[in-house]
Amino acid sequence: RELGKNSENLHKNIGSFFAKDCKNIDFLFTYGKYAEYIVENAVEEGFDKNKAFNFIDKKVLSKELKKTIKKNDMILIKASRGMMLEEIVDYI
Repeated sequence: RELGKNSENLHKNIGSFFAKDCKNIDFLFTYGKYAEYIVENAVEEGFDKNKAFNFIDKKVLSKELKKTIKKNDMILIKASRGMMLEEIVDYI
C-alpha cells in the first residue's frame, strides 16, 4: 500500500472526482483491492453503475477492455508501479 493509512479515503476521493468532473468519460475500469472504492464512490455520486467495473484479475480486465474499446478510443491507464499494468497495455 503505497498510500498508507489514507489509501481508502484517497481512492474514494478519486471516485467522487470522477463522477463529478469527468462527465465525458464513457466507462470506468479499475483494478485492485483499493480501486473498488473508486468505483463505489463514483456510482454513489451518480456515475452509471452499468459502466463502472473493478477487477482483481488482470486477464479478465484485459479481456473486458479488449471487448469494450474501439479504434480511436482514448484510454488512461494509471496505477502504482507495483501493479505492473503494462501487461494490460501489451494485451490490448
